[in-house]
Amino acid sequence: MTEAIRAIAVAAMPAEAGELRRLAASVARLPKHGVADRELLTVADETGAEHQVLLVTSGIGLVNAASALSAALASYSPDFVVSFGSAGGFPARVRVGDVAASSVLTYSVANATAFGYALGQIPGMPEAYAGDPALLERAADAVVAGPMISGDTFVAGDLFDGVAERWPDAVATDMESTALAQVSYAHNLPFVSLRGISDLCGPDAGDEHRQTVEAVSAAAAAAVLTLLR
Repeated sequence: MTEAIRAIAVAAMPAEAGELRRLAASVARLPKHGVADRELLTVADETGAEHQVLLVTSGIGLVNAASALSAALASYSPDFVVSFGSAGGFPARVRVGDVAASSVLTYSVANATAFGYALGQIPGMPEAYAGDPALLERAADAVVAGPMISGDTFVAGDLFDGVAERWPDAVATDMESTALAQVSYAHNLPFVSLRGISDLCGPDAGDEHRQTVEAVSAAAAAAVLTLLR
């Protein structure tokens, strides 16, 4: 039997996960599962009501994210799932320090168009994964909502032009959120990604990310709390 909790919150890296942990009233460390760390947090919303949130630090990339969430769902039954942490932003749509929220999520490099599928669509799966409307509404005052993409590539420098050409409406790109959205879809769970913009995918994106990841993840973690109300 799975344990009912308010949410599962997934971050890729310890520097991202730690910002939500800091907001918790209590933290219970759980056994590691594969490469993923798990902690059961007691977190208060803006009214002071307390909620149980499973914090999963999945490791970087689509496979790590999907496997960590799938394993967590074998033990926990959340009301919703949220991806949080950092992301690269698309210039003119967001600024460094903004929190992007996923109105829709797509894989940045999936391409089965030769078989009639949409760009970014995994065969047999939806063209894209919509962010949950109720969750987006709760976070609306703290975020910039728009399409987000995910792939196993850190988008920076010369890589950005090709990505921007394929996904002209995107606001942000990361390496986990669409995989988490796919697992949530398979389990019929509401999902949204809330990602602090650490860089604008330019030639210095790696350095910018390292300098800002904790600050922007703190902003994303604060936005996660708005979902609990």
